[in-house]
Amino acid sequence: MSQKVISQRMQRICDGCGKTQEWEIQNASDIDVLAMADVFTIVREHFVPEQGQFIKRIGQACSLDCVPVVAAKVALPPSVESAADDIDLASLRTNLAN
Repeated sequence: MSQKVISQRMQRICDGCGKTQEWEIQNASDIDVLAMADVFTIVREHFVPEQGQFIKRIGQACSLDCVPVVAAKVALPPSVESAADDIDLASLRTNLAN
């Protein structure tokens, strides 16, 4: 019996703005491969004394504009994470531009 991968799709959702990107991985062009690799990954590792271990939190941003938002979400403790979804991206961009 033989097998082939006929189609394989990859979907990425930005943790900052929620923008969705989708690619067909099989027979991807060089431009598609570069677009798949064009992502900013923010990693934060911190020690949680109650659990006695390090916790790693990872977020991905689609552009430099989204990096501060993702960094803020990754920096917040998990219990405050739901409040991070209410971050005003336009206000943050304005403050960074000044």
